[in-house]
Amino acid sequence: MLLGDFYTINSKEIISGTSFSSAISINKNHDVFNGHFPGNPIVPGVCMLQIVKDLIEIHFQKQVRLQSISNVKFTAVINPAQHHNLDVLVSYENIENNSYKINSTISSKEVVFLKIINAVYFSP
Repeated sequence: MLLGDFYTINSKEIISGTSFSSAISINKNHDVFNGHFPGNPIVPGVCMLQIVKDLIEIHFQKQVRLQSISNVKFTAVINPAQHHNLDVLVSYENIENNSYKINSTISSKEVVFLKIINAVYFSP
C-alpha cells in the first residue's frame, strides 16, 4: 500500500450505491521521483494502478487482487509538481461472491491521466 507515504487521502465521498470518489495528494518529494525521472518527475503507471487498488480495498474493507483488466489507458503523464492533487473515481459492479468489475479514472480538473475499463478484482 502506498497510502501515507506516496500519497494521502484528502477526502472520500460515496456517490451512489455503486461508485465512490477520493481526492488524493501525491507526495512530490517521494524517493520514487529520484529515479522516475530526475529533473522531470512522472508518477509511474504501476503506482497509479496501486492507488486505485488501495482505494478499492479501503472502500470494501478487505484485501483484493487484480484478476484481469479489459483496457487500461494512460492518457497523460502526472508530473507531481504540476498535478499533485488528484481525483479518483471508481464505479463497480458485484459480479460474483467477492469479485467486482471496476471502472476507474484518475484526473485533475479537465485532465484525465488514467482510465481503467472493466477490471476484475477479487477478494481471496
